[in-house]
Amino acid sequence: MAIVLNPYGKMFCYAWDIYSSTLTRIRKWSADYGIRIDEVYLPTTYGSKETAHIRWSNILDEVKIGKDYVTEDMLATAVELYCKDRENDFKQSRKARMPMMSVFLNIKPKNDRDVEILDFIRLASEQGGKNVEQSS
Repeated sequence: MAIVLNPYGKMFCYAWDIYSSTLTRIRKWSADYGIRIDEVYLPTTYGSKETAHIRWSNILDEVKIGKDYVTEDMLATAVELYCKDRENDFKQSRKARMPMMSVFLNIKPKNDRDVEILDFIRLASEQGGKNVEQSS
């Protein structure tokens, strides 16, 4: 049996880095501003990279915009847009909320929560899947 090291693609790793650094920044800002711990809705860890990758792959295999499947660029752009939205939300309202990446990428939630990733995929498709950093 082969041992596979770092089976994650370039765009997934890029999105993981953006997501985890945003989570770290918001956690630090929460502490710096002295937000009460019971008002901070952030995970204590980044979560499982493997689970996030499985959910990433599921989106690429199951979500279409029109007739075309979502691309990795489009999905990475959706993650960027979400992270920018969470940072702006914190800066404007001091709301510290962000789930683990695997939860955010879950298109089949276990309860009646909104599936936010789909909204951000729509926004990314309107931008043509161009990464936020590339378009700046």
